[in-house]
Amino acid sequence: MRILFVSMGAENRASSRLRVYGWLPHLEAAGHTCQVLPYHSVATSTGEGWVAARSPRFAAWAAGPALWREIEAAAEGIDWVVFQEVLPPPKLLDRLGGRGVRIGFDFSDPVHLANGPDHKVHHRLIHRLTTLPRFRAMLEAAEWATIENRGLKEMVAATGTRVEAFCGPVDADIYLPAERTGGDTVVVGWAGSFGTLPFLDPVLPILGDLARGGLPIELVVFGVKDAVSVPGVPVRVIPWTLEAEPSVIAGFDIGLAYLPDTPWTRFRGGAKLVLYQSCGVPTVASPTGIGSQVIRDGVTGLLADGDAEWAQALEVLIADSDRRARMGAAARQDAVSCYSYRAYLPTLLQLLAGPPAGVSQIRIP
Repeated sequence: MRILFVSMGAENRASSRLRVYGWLPHLEAAGHTCQVLPYHSVATSTGEGWVAARSPRFAAWAAGPALWREIEAAAEGIDWVVFQEVLPPPKLLDRLGGRGVRIGFDFSDPVHLANGPDHKVHHRLIHRLTTLPRFRAMLEAAEWATIENRGLKEMVAATGTRVEAFCGPVDADIYLPAERTGGDTVVVGWAGSFGTLPFLDPVLPILGDLARGGLPIELVVFGVKDAVSVPGVPVRVIPWTLEAEPSVIAGFDIGLAYLPDTPWTRFRGGAKLVLYQSCGVPTVASPTGIGSQVIRDGVTGLLADGDAEWAQALEVLIADSDRRARMGAAARQDAVSCYSYRAYLPTLLQLLAGPPAGVSQIRIP
């Protein structure tokens, strides 16, 4: 079977790395031939070039028509085109369907909700005029959708499209626990990007208070280049690279996953959660959305809502290395058995091998 993935970006984009590129060796080992066309190139994802540096979104949009033509040409003789968050014009979906190409859709962020009060006015306008109509058309054309946050499952299932929840996934053969040194300093780590860095801000004063209380903390911020400062806490900022990611995360003693409670964040994905878990790192996370779906409170990590609970959860784990070890081992087991490519592979192969589905009727508010 020949599969064309249209990814949101190259391997330097977290969602595409986990939800497209990570699948390739497993699908190829199962006898399938795979090709990837990224919507955002490496240049637009990293802000390289004059236009991309000022507006990566505009650079990607401007390149859209060329990509649609490339998809149509590449789909010759293809069995499946799987779109990862990319929403092409409905006419392209119609042409692919008319040629007998089957369509799958993967999305780990709530692309249908980019019209709330926490989004800018022009984003809401673009959403209503372009994103939402294309999202509806995609679900109408797709035989199945794979999501990350189970909160999206009911909405997709209501359209008649088959839906499966894949959280992460993570390559548990690469993201491995590190041997703990047993030193006095506890490494509290956060992994993310420039766009999600503000989610770390509410935790920083809590870490400062714990350090002033005598707890030995070092903060590692991985994935950004911006300076991060916490009075009384040593901070290491490590820019993201694909090669460094497994070892940097494995070096955390505690992972941080704070999310505010908004209509958008309730449906966001939890890539960092499963990466932490695969590396045997216990996590302190907000219960918002994906946090309460992935973290088993008191078993693989601690859920904390509000400053007082965050301070208490961090203090408990910082002070108790044995508890961190037990939770980290349980987290690793969950990652392997529940959130790895090997765990999800039978379901994906079943989706690809299934008989063609009928046309669904779309009713999305």
